[in-house]
Amino acid sequence: MPRQAVLVLGPESSGTRLVTRIFLAAGYWGDGDHAQRLENGETPPPSRNIVWRKSYPHGENWPNAVELARDLRDKGFDVHAVVVMRDSYCCTRSQKARGHSNDKLKSRDAYRKAMLQIFKQVSEALLVSWITVSYSELILRGARAAKKLVEQINPYAKLDFTEKIVDENLKYYRP
Repeated sequence: MPRQAVLVLGPESSGTRLVTRIFLAAGYWGDGDHAQRLENGETPPPSRNIVWRKSYPHGENWPNAVELARDLRDKGFDVHAVVVMRDSYCCTRSQKARGHSNDKLKSRDAYRKAMLQIFKQVSEALLVSWITVSYSELILRGARAAKKLVEQINPYAKLDFTEKIVDENLKYYRP
């Protein structure tokens, strides 16, 4: 079986770091926080599957999943994408709370642009298999949903995910 590369794609504050940590707990090589060693040219161990998180935008830049997928395929990886979905109301409020935006309307527009870019790019990268995952389902179903998520990409992976998934949406619905 060829090595796998999983691109975790989603708008800022959609849950991409959480999904990346789930794949890390299944033995994938990568980083679960903002710093990504793959962006700095670090080479993963030769036998490891990798996970690479890309938020849209990623800092000041808008990633290009088509180019990433092409480069990874050229390096011999079987490329998959996981598109992280989060309720737009909560996602845009989280963007504002985390300092990604200081304006609700700009956050809303960035969210819409991000979703359009992600699905456009994933559809253009024809050889990429992709799935979606709902942040809300991960909250509701926890480790069971995490296991099923990983199994959709790699049915042979052993998941050791013990992190408690906190409902970060709830605070945006309080009076």
